[in-house]
Amino acid sequence: MTRAKLEHAWSLGSRLQGPYVEKGLQYLLQLHDHIQISDRELQIKVEHDDRSDTPKTTPLMWNYEIRSEDPSPLTKIYLYVHGENDLKIATGVAHFMEEIGMVDTDSSLSPSTQKRRKTRKERGLHVEPVF
Repeated sequence: MTRAKLEHAWSLGSRLQGPYVEKGLQYLLQLHDHIQISDRELQIKVEHDDRSDTPKTTPLMWNYEIRSEDPSPLTKIYLYVHGENDLKIATGVAHFMEEIGMVDTDSSLSPSTQKRRKTRKERGLHVEPVF
């Protein structure tokens, strides 16, 4: 997964343009930077697949949602984080959410999750991923 491929997929090869596309791409690249996935193609070892023609590089999955009210498709990208450190990814997502101003999520959390977050905040852990 490379930044160039993310940009190409997000903008449909530069065919999608406009403020929403640009802002979305900005967010996507910010998230990519925060989760610190290497800007290269990573090799994936698939032990149960003995076919020699199966690609073994990190996939980038995306689709385009077609909506009747909008002539432009909506891009949806799924970042592949297989083999990455879970804490690194979760922390990166939390930092990204904080950076874009989405930090007030307590009201939507279960009481037990709220309690854990409060306890961690009291211990000085201010940024915490919540899933």
